Amino acid sequence: MVAVAMIGTLGCTSNLEFGGTWISGDVHVHSSTGSNDTDGISFEPDIAAAAAGAGLGFVVLTDHSNATGSMHCEDVEDCPNLGPEFPAEPSDDGVMLVVGNETSPLNAGHVGCLPPDGGFTFDGAFIDRPDGDVTAHDAVQQCRDAGGWSVANHPFGVAWLDWDWTTTAYDAMEVWNGGWRWDGGDVDALAAWECNVAQGLHVVPVAASDNHRVGIVPPGEALDPPLGQPRTSVALHEDVAPTWPAIRRALQTGRVVLHEADTWVEASEGSWAPKWERWTIVGESPGPAVVELRSIPRAQDCDPAAAEPLSEVLWSADVDGSFTLDTERIDHEPDGSRLRYLALVPPTWSEPGEGGVALTGLLETPPG
Repeated sequence: MVAVAMIGTLGCTSNLEFGGTWISGDVHVHSSTGSNDTDGISFEPDIAAAAAGAGLGFVVLTDHSNATGSMHCEDVEDCPNLGPEFPAEPSDDGVMLVVGNETSPLNAGHVGCLPPDGGFTFDGAFIDRPDGDVTAHDAVQQCRDAGGWSVANHPFGVAWLDWDWTTTAYDAMEVWNGGWRWDGGDVDALAAWECNVAQGLHVVPVAASDNHRVGIVPPGEALDPPLGQPRTSVALHEDVAPTWPAIRRALQTGRVVLHEADTWVEASEGSWAPKWERWTIVGESPGPAVVELRSIPRAQDCDPAAAEPLSEVLWSADVDGSFTLDTERIDHEPDGSRLRYLALVPPTWSEPGEGGVALTGLLETPPG
């Protein structure tokens, strides 16, 4: 969300107006230039063309560090990193392609590493092998040392990809991975993010497809998601050009909506008083759904690895199609948590592969 105006002082009502220009992107995509599990059909021009068709404004290429320079390996999960580390060549097709990396140790967790403003410039390679020698902590630190913005990718769901919890010093968490639309691993990741936030950590939630093969038609199949399903939209001030430095700053501040092509939810304005709050919520749902305003308590003793949801639903409403809703006045404790986010979810959820989901970052994110 973008807070472009906040009026009021402590003890008075704060009026929040939200605005800005949204740009959608996919921050976890693999190319055939640098990942050896893409069937050779996802080179940069192919990705740019597919991204434009999917309505994306930017794509971050995050090729597996274990595969980079090692395309001859028979076992794609047991390759040495031979470099060059960042082989992808950005393509100009109306879509910004940014070259990042996914450091991919086994049995420790994968770290998406989004590049600094001017791109990666260091010589050498991210180290992710031999198996058992590289932890998630090591991978996050390597990203930071290179000036990157670190993302804990798909921390739950597949045993040999699960996060090892040697660190929570990542900058963002991929709370929604496109492996099978919205599934149990995403539910757990969202709960882990809630714990991070409850502990006072500045961790930004992101959603990304983890696409390996362009041309996959929505809704895709298990472990074979379409490009941009899901995606992360960031809000830029209206007078800011959509450059990578501007997008990166927007990601860092947490001004995000996580969604699919046909879902959306955001707060257009809000009011906050010592004992009450009120929000105007807009969005889009392809079918019957529930929109929820969720509150995250302060909880220093929670454990993100336990993946236990902490949030409480303060307000909810049934929706279908486009909607604009006023929560009216919601009472809260004067000294309670101000951590809020919005969730658009199906009325019931029982099987992976269902869509109809959208989430926001924290609502009172300041402008960058």
